[in-house]
Amino acid sequence: MEVRSTDVQNNFGTYLRFAQFEDIFITRNGKRVGVLRGYDAHCVAEGKPIYEVTKTELTLEEFLDFTAQSSERYEFIDGEVILQSSPSFQHQKAVVALGSLLRDWSCGRSCEALVAPFDVFLEVDDRTNVVQPDVVVVCDLENINEKGRYTGVPILVAEVLSESTRSLDMVKKLELYRAGGVREYWIVNPFAEEVYVYTFEDNEVQDYRVYRKDAKIESSVLVDLRFAVRLVFS
Repeated sequence: MEVRSTDVQNNFGTYLRFAQFEDIFITRNGKRVGVLRGYDAHCVAEGKPIYEVTKTELTLEEFLDFTAQSSERYEFIDGEVILQSSPSFQHQKAVVALGSLLRDWSCGRSCEALVAPFDVFLEVDDRTNVVQPDVVVVCDLENINEKGRYTGVPILVAEVLSESTRSLDMVKKLELYRAGGVREYWIVNPFAEEVYVYTFEDNEVQDYRVYRKDAKIESSVLVDLRFAVRLVFS
């Protein structure tokens, strides 16, 4: 992220917190003259996880201002900032395949299937969370505002597992989507070539199903959605 020296002088505390998530390059007259860099006493030299979580809390307004200036992908869950790094080839292959299947289903319907990055705002316990699910199906298109930002709740959300995101997708996000009003949550497991489908009603788990590669997956909330699981992994 690049910011002008005058902005840093006027909002030093805010940018000091932002430096925990990425380097803040300070510019004067269009040239870089300095950098704010966060200090991590537990830095690991080899390898980088798919996502990193910081316990430092920001307000929603600070988070939105921060991400508007950044080229990185972040999520905001329970006041914590989660940095998402580039996913693997297998992960993106499954995202594209599933997104295409859901896009085919949505043709001619008043719904849209979208893939990340796409911000979804979910209210849970008077706290606003901002997530970027791998795939979403939106059927309340009236909740897209004049700035093109979606303010509703997707009817279906899907996350494709990575080695480093298992607990995030299978625990934290499961609870977030349940409490946030999502009707159906799909967890796509490319390692076992399975899809786990959670159906919610009144913010509680109504049904849970496991679909293996040789099965045909069905949705309880999207009428006539049915296809072979192998198409997601082939």
